[in-house]
Amino acid sequence: MRIFKPKGTSFWQYEFVLNGKRYHKSTKMTNEREALKIANAAFTALVKGEAGIGEPKPAPTLRAFREDFITAVQAEKQDKPKTVQFYTYSFDSLLKYEPLAEARLDRIDERLVQRFTVWALGRTCERDEERTCSVATVNRWRATLRKALRMARRWKVIQNLPEIPRLKGERERSFVFTETLRKKYDELAPEPLNSFVQFSCEIGICEGEIIELLKADVHITEKADDWGHYGYLQIRNGKTEFRKRSLPITPRAKEILTAWMAKSKSDLVFTREDGISAVSAFTLIQQQERMRSVLNLPWDACVHSARHTALTNLGLTGVDPFTLQRAAGHSSITTTRKYVHPTPPTMKDAFQKKVRNERRDRRAARKRVAKTATRPSIGQPLATDTVQ
Repeated sequence: MRIFKPKGTSFWQYEFVLNGKRYHKSTKMTNEREALKIANAAFTALVKGEAGIGEPKPAPTLRAFREDFITAVQAEKQDKPKTVQFYTYSFDSLLKYEPLAEARLDRIDERLVQRFTVWALGRTCERDEERTCSVATVNRWRATLRKALRMARRWKVIQNLPEIPRLKGERERSFVFTETLRKKYDELAPEPLNSFVQFSCEIGICEGEIIELLKADVHITEKADDWGHYGYLQIRNGKTEFRKRSLPITPRAKEILTAWMAKSKSDLVFTREDGISAVSAFTLIQQQERMRSVLNLPWDACVHSARHTALTNLGLTGVDPFTLQRAAGHSSITTTRKYVHPTPPTMKDAFQKKVRNERRDRRAARKRVAKTATRPSIGQPLATDTVQ
C-alpha cells in the first residue's frame, strides 16, 4: 500500500491491491499523517469484509423475517403440510401485535415477549368470539417465536436469544371413556363419530391416523391368535419416526374395520357417504360438541380422549412404560405420561388393595407373636416330654 499526492492537487490518495483487485481513492486530507491513517483504516475494513468479520448488517424485523422462516419450515417439513400450516398460522398471529412485528430480531427481549403475552391472553380468538385465547394457544405462539429466533441465530443474523419459557396454567385433558359411556355412544352417537371413538378406544390411534388409514395397511385374519387378536394394522406416517408402528386388531376393532372397508370405494378405510372422499375432522369436532352437550360431559371430553382411554387401559394392565410409549408412538416417555390417567375405580381398587395388604400384614404379625408366646424357652421340656 502507498499514499501519494498527484500533481495539481493538495489531497493525498492511497493505492493498494487486495486479492487481485486494485483500490485507489482520495483521502480528502492534506496532512500526510492523517491520510495514512485513513488509508490504513480502509485497508483494514476491506480485509475484515473479505474474512467475514466486518460490521454485521442490521437485523431484519420480525415481519421481514417471515418469508425466510416459512421457506425454511417448508423445506424442513415438506412431507408434513399440516405442520407448515401450523407454523404459518402461529407466525401470522405473532405479527398481529405491531410492537413485536416491527421489532428487529436483535431487539426482541423478555420484556417485549411478556407484553405480547399479556396482549395475546386478553384478545378474543377469531374462531370463537365469546372466549379469549387460552394459555395453550399462547404457548404455541411463543414456541413459534422461539423457533424463529433460534433459526435466526443459527444463520448468524442475531447473536443472543431471549428466554421464552413455557407458560404455566395449561389445562390438561384427563377424561377417559368408561364402558358405560361407550355403550351410550353406541346408542346415541352419530357416524362417523361413534366408530372413531370406539375404534380409538380399542387401538389407541388418534383421529388423524384413523382418517388417513389405508386398506393396504390393514391385515385382518379370519381366526384369532393365542392372544385373541385378528391380525394387525400398520401406521406408516406420523409427526416423528416413532409414529411408525404396528398395532394388534381386537375383536371390536375388527367389526368396525370390516364394516367400513365394505362401504369404501377408495383406498381409504373410513370415507364419507360417497365412499371415496376422506372423513372431515371438522365433522367429528361438531358431532362431539353436540354429544358433549347431550350427555353433559366436561370440556376435555373430545375425540382425542378415546386415545387417552386406550393408553390408560393399557397402562392398567401393568405393561412397562417403554412398551406403552412404543404403542402410543411417542418420541418421549414424558408425553406418554400425560396420556395415562387414574380413574375413580382404579383409585378405589388401589386403596382397597392397600387396606387388604395392611390387614394381611397385621394377621401375619399376630401369628408370629402367638407362635413366639407358645414356644418353650431353652432348658424347659416340651409339652409332649415325660418328666421323670
